[in-house]
Amino acid sequence: MLAHADTLRAHGIERLFCVATSDPFSLAAWAEQVDPHGKIRFLSDGNLQFARALDLVSRCDALFLGLRSERYALTLSGGVIRSCRIEESILDFSCTAEMLELAA
Repeated sequence: MLAHADTLRAHGIERLFCVATSDPFSLAAWAEQVDPHGKIRFLSDGNLQFARALDLVSRCDALFLGLRSERYALTLSGGVIRSCRIEESILDFSCTAEMLELAA
């Protein structure tokens, strides 16, 4: 998504967020490495509170990850969720790819 941030903005997407279940300190360090220009805002959901509120928590014991947030793409307008696309697997990225195709 980072490589396409400018394209997404040109198609009307005002803000891009990455919500991750990492602690805020690790997430901040990762964000500095992958997005030094701050095109995406990184938000920590270390306690899965946001994922639980959206009913997007699943177990990923096969990968030794325990409780995790589903991988998803949300679109919002005026603070209201307009769409929520949930990946079939934590290893899948098709929802993100669809968003990039729509913006192309």
